[in-house]
Amino acid sequence: MLKVVETNAEAVAPMISRDPQPPTLFPNPENPLEVKLSIFEGPLDLLLHLIRRREVAVAEVKLSELTASYLDYLNWMESINLDVAGEYLDIAATLILIKSRELLPKPPPEEFLEEENPEELLRQRLLEYQSFKEVAFALGDLDVLGRDVFSRPEPGTESGEVNPQEEWEEVSVYNLMEAFQRVMEHRPRITSHVIEPETLRLEDRIGQLIEQFRQQPRWRFEELLALGQPKGWVILTFLGVLEIVRLRMIRVIQVEDFSEIHCLVREEFEKQVRVWLGIEDDLVFVEDHKFSA
Repeated sequence: MLKVVETNAEAVAPMISRDPQPPTLFPNPENPLEVKLSIFEGPLDLLLHLIRRREVAVAEVKLSELTASYLDYLNWMESINLDVAGEYLDIAATLILIKSRELLPKPPPEEFLEEENPEELLRQRLLEYQSFKEVAFALGDLDVLGRDVFSRPEPGTESGEVNPQEEWEEVSVYNLMEAFQRVMEHRPRITSHVIEPETLRLEDRIGQLIEQFRQQPRWRFEELLALGQPKGWVILTFLGVLEIVRLRMIRVIQVEDFSEIHCLVREEFEKQVRVWLGIEDDLVFVEDHKFSA
């Protein structure tokens, strides 16, 4: 902080009388640090102090209003005391530096290899949730998920087997979502809570479901969900089932409302899988576009 320079009034008075009067920016010649601006009136070093403490917004200080008059005042002071003028130049330079930093764009913060920002993670989860809702709404536009009849029924109802004597109906996406909600409500709670990184993507889970249906052409809906797994895994599995149903790889059927739901491969299962893998390009779409995982 610069101190107010005391002047010898008797020695300076003759010089003041011979030289031009100081500009109106400094209305009091006996106190050279006194300034008068549209937003401030007082000692210049006090203005600098307030700016540093952010009690006066530097962006509101008009440099043109301050600098032009200040330079005129310095020219006037050089004829009196060059050393004093140098001290005031330091103050002016400090003001200009502070304001230039305020006006220039701030550099982007450095990227550190630390834990992910919780705010960014939440934003990503909301975007994923939005994409899942779009898939669900698109499936909901369909009255049923398919009308073809499973051509290889086998007797028995255990372990997901279909009884040909019973009349099976296609399950709508709403019925499937209601079934999923009921399953989640009665899902056994896992007492031990182990935090593990979730690295599996929806596309990866779809690939696993495809392999399951290759090994066994029909599954009970609850078997596919693997209810003993963490909640995130179960939800990811349900979204995977919705996607392979939409891609017409499997059918979802039940005898009546609220009865056990079965998932069966379609006749075009392998063909649709090859298209999904990018081997063929004539995928039978239910919609005109494919949602990304």
